[in-house]
Amino acid sequence: MNKRILYPLIFSLFAVNGCEQNGQQTMETDAEPIHRFTKSIESKRIYFAHMSVGQDIINGINDLLKENSRASLTIIDKANADTGSLPESFLLHSKVGENTKPVSKCLDYRSIVNSELKDKIDYALLKFCYIDINENTNVPELFDTYRSTIDKLISENPGTRFIHITVPLRYTDSGLQVWVRELIGQPNKTKMANIKRNEFNNLLKDHYGRNQPVFDLAVAQSTYPDGRTETFTYKSDYTYNTLIGDYTYDGGHLNEYGRQKVARDFLKFLDKQIKQDDSRKNLASTLAE
Repeated sequence: MNKRILYPLIFSLFAVNGCEQNGQQTMETDAEPIHRFTKSIESKRIYFAHMSVGQDIINGINDLLKENSRASLTIIDKANADTGSLPESFLLHSKVGENTKPVSKCLDYRSIVNSELKDKIDYALLKFCYIDINENTNVPELFDTYRSTIDKLISENPGTRFIHITVPLRYTDSGLQVWVRELIGQPNKTKMANIKRNEFNNLLKDHYGRNQPVFDLAVAQSTYPDGRTETFTYKSDYTYNTLIGDYTYDGGHLNEYGRQKVARDFLKFLDKQIKQDDSRKNLASTLAE
């Protein structure tokens, strides 16, 4: 389009629309009490390796525990713990590796599970951060590294159940200014990076989803309490999940409401998975008698 025609059109659109609006609706609180989910979890030994969004989830769990006196979990920060004298059950968590270097997280995670926590945990989870994947990431190569790490850990730790977590997303602005920038050919790096994160998550779910547990953090971040999903399109009719704007204070990390919503989804997932695993073990034990 001729720029002498395009730019006046753009300015007129700004004049008509005024300031860009988020457009997100106020969300309702999920009132289901979390003590329904924590009873099964509090009997297990769980290790959760993460960085900042993972800390948001831990903070969200602590928020929920403060609101419900009937729920209890022993949450331990590994940085302040002696892993040689852990309690009978716990949710142990720690930072691993270095942001923007996901391979370092794989190496650190494997080292911790195979040394300090060897034979001491029932469940283990590793979460990458959104910053580990950008618009230039070689997604198949990164997934191969992740898959190789996890598959080795599974074979090295037969007594531990490994749970996969999808990569968190960033908020994707969709207002008039974004539309204009895309219209004049400016690349939308936020969308392109989120596409890469969606691609990694699809590989993870396709590879592990049928036979191993996967907590879909990206879906938790992109789903409203009423079930609607926040998505975007980019140069095609294909849609990609994106972080809901009302869940974040900076476009990537979770605000108080967002972290509580995701934490609740996380606890629900763990409760369901633990109950399924315990049921299988009980059935196997009964059949063996």
